Amino acid sequence: MSSIPLVLDLNKVTIGQGGTEVFRNTDFSMADAEMCYLIGKSGSGKSTFLKTLYGALPLISGSGQIAGFDLTKLDRKSIPMMRRKIGMVFQQFHLFEKWTVAQNLDYALKAIEWKSTKERSQRVDEVLDQTGLMDKKDKSVFQLSGGEQQKVVIGRAILNKPEIIIADEPTGNLDPESSEEIMQMLYSVASENKTAILIATHDYMLMEKFPARVFECLDNGIVER
Repeated sequence: MSSIPLVLDLNKVTIGQGGTEVFRNTDFSMADAEMCYLIGKSGSGKSTFLKTLYGALPLISGSGQIAGFDLTKLDRKSIPMMRRKIGMVFQQFHLFEKWTVAQNLDYALKAIEWKSTKERSQRVDEVLDQTGLMDKKDKSVFQLSGGEQQKVVIGRAILNKPEIIIADEPTGNLDPESSEEIMQMLYSVASENKTAILIATHDYMLMEKFPARVFECLDNGIVER
């Protein structure tokens, strides 16, 4: 994989939190536009690993880069800039429920300093079309189903055309049909936008339907299955 551009590259890293080392001397990399799964038992460190990737936890030792940012040199100024290159999707939606779908997406663009109202409106419509939510544009979030709300979250994650999406149990609170729709959408996003996607999940049935490389958190390391 050394000749392929890497959106994520960790070398001999130690990762942990609260004084506890969860991963030691661990290597991990992902190519541009690649999709991978991260699995492991509860408490195996999946969330700790993902938090380190988007700067919520510092890298303890080793070297690493994501979306062109050096994880060993992050500070209060560079973390927000890095997160503009990373789309994040979680089990909890963190949406403004009384706002419309369009207002939620527009707010996210304002937060990353898209100044032009016209450009924001155009980008919101592009994302609504890509996520199949155009007919929900002016509906309040609380009127949507769980699956539709997760589509809004994915839409929010791809607004700034990130280089990689980090998804932590994105289908964990959804029924099987909605889960499959969400995975199909993530697959499409990876293909259309050439975006890498790393998904932490327990859903082995979805992994069979949507195959990709699988990595397991095991014995203080990450191994490919």
